[in-house]
Amino acid sequence: METSTRSTAITTLAMGVAAYFVATVGHEGLGHGGACVLVGGKALRMSSAWFDCDKTGLSEWGVRAVEAGGTVANLLIGALSLATMPRAPGRPGNRWYAHWLFAAVNLFMGAGYLMTSPLANHGDWADFIVGLPRPLLVRMALTLAGAVISAAALRVLLRRLDPHLGAELPARVSAARVLCWIPYGAVGGVLFSVAALRNAEGMQFALSSALATLGGTFFLAWLPAWVKAPRGEVERPLELAPMPAWVLTGAALTALTLGVLGPGFHF
Repeated sequence: METSTRSTAITTLAMGVAAYFVATVGHEGLGHGGACVLVGGKALRMSSAWFDCDKTGLSEWGVRAVEAGGTVANLLIGALSLATMPRAPGRPGNRWYAHWLFAAVNLFMGAGYLMTSPLANHGDWADFIVGLPRPLLVRMALTLAGAVISAAALRVLLRRLDPHLGAELPARVSAARVLCWIPYGAVGGVLFSVAALRNAEGMQFALSSALATLGGTFFLAWLPAWVKAPRGEVERPLELAPMPAWVLTGAALTALTLGVLGPGFHF
């Protein structure tokens, strides 16, 4: 990856804020909120840690659809980001990495939450299981499905990134750590954890948020461990250019996350 360490870190951080913001709003607003409206519920409130849907009159499967909606939305956004990733020849840059990161955060958040929520018996998928026959079997099946999707996403995303990390192994691993650890640690680990702590409904929802952002996207932090010496042809390395538009977008979304999305708002 050919760019200065400082400009790479700033650009990566800004894109990480955007990726986690889209994943969180996609999960809570588009996923839970969209499902709530589609099955006949009423959207009441939303934060980065929860979506409040009036489920009065909904069937059991209508309620389950609302619970499942967040994960489904993340997986769809991630798949769309991956499918629309630029494939033009030349050096991959900001646009290429943005697509890759949006795909990674959403796929790992959706599949990882599907894996961790039933396992921890907390959050959306724990609520989804309530009332189903053979709940232990369902919990095991959901956890396995999340693990399989996470592993498949890890494989695909690593294959996309690998040719653009350079030729020397130490530099390849270092580049992958910057591209993955900054969004995971600084954004998922710090920014959205702080935002979740500001939610109006208490610590139980902060824990649920942590399962999605930290537990769910742990595969993003794990990805650099799988970087090896190149086996095939090394393509032109990824280069992230400092762009004021990304920095301003990241700053604006940070303020919006802490000031509005974290505490929550009414519809």
